[in-house]
Amino acid sequence: MPKRKTESPAPTLTPVPTPISAYQRKPRYKEYTLDLTDEGEQLEPLRVKVRSNLTFGELNDIPGGPDATFEEIFAAIAPHVIEWNASAMNTETGQLEVVPAPAVAGPDALLVLDHLEALWLVQKVKYGYLGGDDRKKERTPPDSTDEPSSDPDLDAT
Repeated sequence: MPKRKTESPAPTLTPVPTPISAYQRKPRYKEYTLDLTDEGEQLEPLRVKVRSNLTFGELNDIPGGPDATFEEIFAAIAPHVIEWNASAMNTETGQLEVVPAPAVAGPDALLVLDHLEALWLVQKVKYGYLGGDDRKKERTPPDSTDEPSSDPDLDAT
């Protein structure tokens, strides 16, 4: 008995969305200063300039928690630290030398930081967009009143 030909359904085509525009995010930067000097010391504070509009994907790529190593964290934040004034002692010459910014030199440049400086910098890269101490506009407390406010629903008996 001859086999019947079965017709396969026509493939359905998924329309490809047409982009409205070619949006490109303009990088924004913030500058921060960490001053750990004691009064009267003639030392420069650490100054950094970091990218402040990281995408959620870039923020999620910065590891955290007890299992994260500084090497992993440094690799994630280095491209976003575009300027700084860090220096370190050259062990061969004994001279203090400027260390290029991590965005230029790579994550190993961050190895010149101590633990306080490193934790501060990670916080500024990952959470600096939230504001914090560097906010320009202070929160204004509500005006105080001489009389307590009342709620008509609670006053009715």
